[in-house]
Amino acid sequence: MWVGISTLVLWGVIIISGTFAQAEEQRVASLRSLTGVAVTVEAMDPEAERDGLTSTQLQTDVELRLRNAGIQILPDVKNQDASEAPDLYVKVNAIKSELGSYALTISVSLRQWMVLKDNPDVRIFAPTWTTSAMAIIGEQRLWKVRGYVVDQVDKFIRVYYVMNSQDDVKLAKP
Repeated sequence: MWVGISTLVLWGVIIISGTFAQAEEQRVASLRSLTGVAVTVEAMDPEAERDGLTSTQLQTDVELRLRNAGIQILPDVKNQDASEAPDLYVKVNAIKSELGSYALTISVSLRQWMVLKDNPDVRIFAPTWTTSAMAIIGEQRLWKVRGYVVDQVDKFIRVYYVMNSQDDVKLAKP
């Protein structure tokens, strides 16, 4: 059985996708009235970078996808003092096996400043909307992860448009 799974992993792709269980109304409502988002892509594992999947590439893919959907890219949150900008945060964890395949988790989160209800002096920068996927993929197909990241960004774009009364959503592959 493991030989069959190993072969599938080396030559194919296994992907599981979903949205974290959160209070749906609150999660989706957090996207209302956004004028745009900053984009942060977490640094990639050095081995995955050597195998051709770079955080710079993912940053470009995500920003292009958002721009093509008409969503404004705001300046990087790290470059602003006490920024109010919401941040679309992308993280890909890639762990390479001895067989050359990768186990991956892909998460896309909208992070925003929030004020605690019981203590308005306390502000935290935290995820208000999140989606994720898991995949196992052969090293030769690591480039396909770019499409999986864009699939998760597309989920954000759909909800963004629902909450901001926009009808024209462009979801072509990069």
